[in-house]
Amino acid sequence: MKRVIYIGVLAFMYVLLCSKSCNQREQFDASREEARIESARDSITSFFGADSLSINSLKGFEESAKLKSSDFWDYLNLLNDQKTVSGFKSQTRAIIVELFLSDRCTFQLYTDGKRKLNRIKIAEMVDSTSKIQKNIFGLKPDSIWISTGLHMLNDSIFTGQLYFRFPLSIRLSDKQGSHIPGGAGEIWALKREKRFGSETLKVWNVFLGNITLDNQPH
Repeated sequence: MKRVIYIGVLAFMYVLLCSKSCNQREQFDASREEARIESARDSITSFFGADSLSINSLKGFEESAKLKSSDFWDYLNLLNDQKTVSGFKSQTRAIIVELFLSDRCTFQLYTDGKRKLNRIKIAEMVDSTSKIQKNIFGLKPDSIWISTGLHMLNDSIFTGQLYFRFPLSIRLSDKQGSHIPGGAGEIWALKREKRFGSETLKVWNVFLGNITLDNQPH
């Protein structure tokens, strides 16, 4: 009988110690995760939340702007592709708008020798009823470069410009084979509020601005 009681006590102590060990491990993991998040937040704040941008930071944002410009054409073609499912198109519209400084930024298209101007806001351009999407379906630059580097407008806003070219084989679909060599686009770097878990930080980010397609080579 004593042996049974002894074994029972040992089993109880084992469970108790294991439980305590597990709790300590969970507390340790939670503390380590909290420290990791805090470290990441501090790193983000020190770089993206800095009061000013260094030359290297500006160059990095310029490269990011070039990538966003390339992404814009990819997403725009996905939006216009009849094979893209409707649910994904809704997400694509939202992604396109997030690339820009505002959904009020404009997309301008000069066509024909008479330089006919078509101007449309990004919010209208990504709308399912937009006709201009079909006019430029399939367009994709084969080169994008910074023509005017990011420069300061004030202590929290930088602006610049990029150019892009299309392959010679690409033609506008509804302009009787007319060719648009390329165009230009604004780029902007500024601070905006961004959520990080339960906190909101004001961090630097880069956005696209007004875009112009032109039949005149740059």
